[in-house]
Amino acid sequence: MDVSDLKGLAVEVKKRMDAQIEHVRRELSGVRTGRASVTILDSVHVEAYGSHMPINQVASLSIPEPTMIVARH
Repeated sequence: MDVSDLKGLAVEVKKRMDAQIEHVRRELSGVRTGRASVTILDSVHVEAYGSHMPINQVASLSIPEPTMIVARH
């Protein structure tokens, strides 16, 4: 393996690692100890109007109590 291959490999590894770190940051941003957060439902999709859609596009999400999330259509 020559030096240019190693540089290319290092660039690709850094790119993938940065993407994974950003993913973990997004996931952890929705976690609040003892407090509900609607961001925890960002990855939830439901079938509506004949297609899969994010729940926040078909329902109104609210937090009436610190440990409760309410979705209303």
